[in-house]
Amino acid sequence: MAGITAVVLAGVLAAPATASTTGPTGRSITANVSTTGLSAYSGIERVSDDDGSNPAATQAALDAWTPEAMLAAVPADEAPQSAQSTQSTQSAQGAATAKSTAPQALWRSQPKPSTTGRPAAGAPSGPLTVTSAGSAKAPAPATAVTGRLRSNVASTPTTGLPTVGALFFDVGPVHERCTGTVINTGSRNVVATAGHCLWNKLVSWLPATVMPTPVFVPGYHDGQSPYGKWSVKTRYYASSWRNNLNPDYDYGFIVLNDSNGKRVQDVVGANAWRTDAGSANQVEITGYPDNRDQPLQCFTSTSKYANYASQLVFPCDNFHTGVSGSLLMQNFGASDPTTGTAIASLGGYQEGGNTDNVSYAVLWNSSTAALINSAITGQ
Repeated sequence: MAGITAVVLAGVLAAPATASTTGPTGRSITANVSTTGLSAYSGIERVSDDDGSNPAATQAALDAWTPEAMLAAVPADEAPQSAQSTQSTQSAQGAATAKSTAPQALWRSQPKPSTTGRPAAGAPSGPLTVTSAGSAKAPAPATAVTGRLRSNVASTPTTGLPTVGALFFDVGPVHERCTGTVINTGSRNVVATAGHCLWNKLVSWLPATVMPTPVFVPGYHDGQSPYGKWSVKTRYYASSWRNNLNPDYDYGFIVLNDSNGKRVQDVVGANAWRTDAGSANQVEITGYPDNRDQPLQCFTSTSKYANYASQLVFPCDNFHTGVSGSLLMQNFGASDPTTGTAIASLGGYQEGGNTDNVSYAVLWNSSTAALINSAITGQ
């Protein structure tokens, strides 16, 4: 069965996406965006997904993610052809299984992170109308979270946070997922995740390509979608990530369509965000490891990894593959029990790490802010 999956993937994804063209599954991809309203930005990759012109097709795509399909999803940063063998080993090895269960270890082909912090070729740039944002509470009372910052690094199963969810998508016959989080923007419809959840090598012998269009399920747990399922309008990631998987730009942003006439931020609330937070931080992280049906929450401390300017390292137990795209939150619970201030994306070096108890993240900076602003402007 694993061999069949690889053959299917070869047929679906053999052709790489190119600038200003149509991707392997029919989505429009524009490099260094020059469309109306975005001409001032460079280093931006924009993927057009569902423009809402076919409501029946949109609903069918959302309905396809039944509880059974969501429960069967494997992480997007795991090789699809090894998914079934990984699922069988998980039951035997549990949380001790290493993050890098995929045999090809795609992060090995990445360039080294920058030690200077200077923007790389293809780094996002443009007008920074918004450089930070406070949190936005959901209109309805949110479920309280009992965690507090503490010195240990244990992670705790939770029934989820309203603003944090799973991103589900199909790669051939395989259900996959990443983690996404709603951040506060004027458009009220932006979700942050990892760049490798949007553009990546799915199999070592195929070129990197745009990932299939995901569905966002905020508050997901145990096959449930307590805040509904949301379709994706567009996706944004850095040209410097697309061109060579530069680990300093392993972040991306998703613009969601409205659901029942509402923006996602109006339903679940949103997290504050900021750039240039520095390397030493006390943070909260909630993500979706593939070996559990509930998200894990961790309160921990970050530090600078080696001498890399934008790479953070932190301990959190049992952060298995699938937590990619989780956000590191300062001041969690300060203004609302379920939100904080995002400062970094889990990913980057080794695409987030190859062991379960030590992870890496990309610190947000002015390039990140430019990418967020382009998503708000370009929608």
